[in-house]
Amino acid sequence: MIKIGLAGGSGSGKGYVSARLLAEGIPSFDCDAVYHRMISSDSEVSRELIAAFGSDIATQNGGIDRGALRGVVFSDGAESRRLLLNEITHKHVRRACMDWLDEMQKSGTKAAIVDAPLLFESGFDALCDLKVSVVASEEIRIRRIMLRDSLTREAAERRIRSQMTEAQLRKRSDFVIINDGDESALAEQIRQLLKTIKENK
Repeated sequence: MIKIGLAGGSGSGKGYVSARLLAEGIPSFDCDAVYHRMISSDSEVSRELIAAFGSDIATQNGGIDRGALRGVVFSDGAESRRLLLNEITHKHVRRACMDWLDEMQKSGTKAAIVDAPLLFESGFDALCDLKVSVVASEEIRIRRIMLRDSLTREAAERRIRSQMTEAQLRKRSDFVIINDGDESALAEQIRQLLKTIKENK
């Protein structure tokens, strides 16, 4: 089974690319979605986060208020808090991801995607045979983030600054998809990726 790591900063459109690949029959482990489920109620990871960042981020059911947590880790000068957040969450998501990959392997799946915004930062790239990054111009990413998450431009820019640059993603990827809004160009790049995956199965 070929394991494909799919990375991309906020606003790059990585989720859309993942959905297109799923439509082609390639299952995906969405690290963000799994993480959000983990912190939606009282859990081991929720308790660790509350211990690290305080009870102000807790919801009534013992889960995590994602807005409050974002305020703590994406504020100016919060690099050390982001690193701690990642240290706590990545180990739990990685464990779930490895279990899922084992299930996919046993079921005879030929290709599977690890959809991880922080693919390289988390070390999840080590689990993958083919590393793919989705990139877009900064201005397009800012507009997408503002629209999707109802954030100010300043907040969107701050989020982008906290993530890997396009140059860093390109350097560490085997395949790069440019998603600047040209649908026909995007479709062609996805076709080329599917061809690459088929050749490597």
